Order: sequence, then C-alpha cells, then structure tokens
Amino acid sequence: MIHAASHVGPAGILPRAGTLGYDIVASSSAVVEACLAADVPLCVFSSAEVYGRSGVLDERDPLRVPTAYNARIEYGVAKAVVEAMTVNSMARGLRAVLIRPFNVAGQRQSRAGGFVMPTFVQQALAGRPLTVFGDGKQVRAFTAADDLTHFVLDYMDAAIDAGEPIVNIGNPANRTTIGRLAERVRDLLGSDSPITHTDGRRLHGGAYAEAESFEKMPALRAATTLGWKPVVNLDELIRTTADYYETREDVRGRYAPL
Repeated sequence: MIHAASHVGPAGILPRAGTLGYDIVASSSAVVEACLAADVPLCVFSSAEVYGRSGVLDERDPLRVPTAYNARIEYGVAKAVVEAMTVNSMARGLRAVLIRPFNVAGQRQSRAGGFVMPTFVQQALAGRPLTVFGDGKQVRAFTAADDLTHFVLDYMDAAIDAGEPIVNIGNPANRTTIGRLAERVRDLLGSDSPITHTDGRRLHGGAYAEAESFEKMPALRAATTLGWKPVVNLDELIRTTADYYETREDVRGRYAPL
C-alpha cells in the first residue's frame, strides 16, 4: 500500500486550518490499521516539513516544533504524528517505510497549491511576471517526481527489509535559491517575462506563512545506502514541466493567482 493522500501545498492547506491535522492523522490511522489487518507492506508519504528548521536535514536529526501554530505548522506536526504512529505500529507487526520528500516537482503538478515550479513555468510561458516571494534567497533542492517514483517502485521493499523506517528523498545537486530558479526558468524557456518580488500574503491571504526551513537541503544517507540516487537535473525538470504545460491547461490551477 502506498499512502500519499493528504491536503498539500503552502496555499492549498490554508482553507483546512484547524481540521488539517485531524484529516491527516485520522486517514493515516485507518490505512495503518488496514495494512496490519491484511499483513500488507505500507509506504507512507511524510514531508520534509517535519524538521521545522533550516539546514542540511538528516533522518536521524531531532525535529523542532515552532510555536507559531499556523496551518503550515499544523501540517508538519500532523505528519510527525503519522510518523510516530507508523513506527510504533511496527512493534505490532506492521511492515512499513516512511519517506520525507523534498520539494517534488514535475509534469502535472498544479500551481493551485502554491507550488513554485509550475507557477514560474506557467508565468514564463504566458509572458507574465514571475512572482518571487520575499528576497528570493530561500534555498531549495528540487526533486523530480520520476526520481521519487523510482524509489517507491524499486526500493520500498529493500528499505523495509533493511529496517530503515524513515528515508529522505531529495536531490542536493538541484540546490538553488528561489530567485535563481526564476532566472533559470526564464532563460531556459526564452521568456521575456520580468521577475518581480512580492509577499505571499498578498496573493494567498494573511494566513499564508513561509516554511520554517529557509534553507531546506536533504541528507541522503538512508536512500543512497539502499542504492537509490536521483538522476533528473534541474534544467531537465524545468523543461519537462514546460513541455507538459505548453499543450495543456492547468485545470486545477484555473482560479489560482498567475
């Protein structure tokens, strides 16, 4: 069983504030119990948001819970509870692995949830300004959905057998600031779009909050020990996203800011 269902996205979670934590934990509890009853291995999608801090983040690092209980913190805390619930259920016979994805992007990802890669790509294709939040110095390492899928399909069983309950999935080689990402998208797509700086709250409302991880970089100790490694570089990720949206509408993002 692959449990990836969740409200998601820095803007997509905002309408769920107050019920977000319950939705994530309750749905995950049902999946854990069903897998225990059927003796089915389980792969749970957690999030790099559980770390609650900046830097190079390793699976064995302690987690930090900030005190500003906005929707983003509610999301991260709920994912951490799911992790604890899943790991503790291994003592009841559950066979499982939890993955912490870092800034996954690629074809079909909508800008509706506030995701930066499809937003920049669609803005560049439309000749609209690329809207960078804040000073654009936030550091991210973008991971291709194809690389994440490769781990789930080919390494999930190995992770369970190796007793690696929590695994970071990311691509440190794709490290970039958000400001440089905007420049790279514009250059690769040959766009004349200007790059503007704004506040995320102007577009998504006063409840919007930036991540606690100003610099979010994955350490890949567990995944690479298993033999997995990411292969899709940043330029390829930008191009494949653009190839998709050059001929398709972002239906879910139809009413999202562009």
